[in-house]
Amino acid sequence: MARTVTAILAVLLLVSTCIAEHRFQSGPYAGFTKLQQEQVIVELPKPLHIREVSGTVLAAKSREPVRKALFELRDDATGKVKATKTDSEGRFQIKHIKDGKYTFKATRNGYQSVVGVLVVREKAPESQSLSIEMPKVL
Repeated sequence: MARTVTAILAVLLLVSTCIAEHRFQSGPYAGFTKLQQEQVIVELPKPLHIREVSGTVLAAKSREPVRKALFELRDDATGKVKATKTDSEGRFQIKHIKDGKYTFKATRNGYQSVVGVLVVREKAPESQSLSIEMPKVL
């Protein structure tokens, strides 16, 4: 019994160490996943004002959907991160987001990551979905 508990604790420690090593620990991307091959991060120039967090991730040149892209949303007030992956059509959605300022990051191996700021307001003038274009890594 003691060996089983020790083995489980060792595995949990290893998993948590691996997860921690693949996250930005500080700076503007703190808390976001960091891919081993991540080289370039494209930052959007101005905040987007939206009602709900949903949209599509597309390849920049071909406009094809980017499947299984990781979309992360960090609450700038609390630092808490929520994440989801895009479906076969490149769509994503994160529900139950309170009004506030958030930073997002879209990531996928083979593409440049895209980072931007969202201002979520229930009473935003438009209910637009996000269209994120990810350039391929050269």
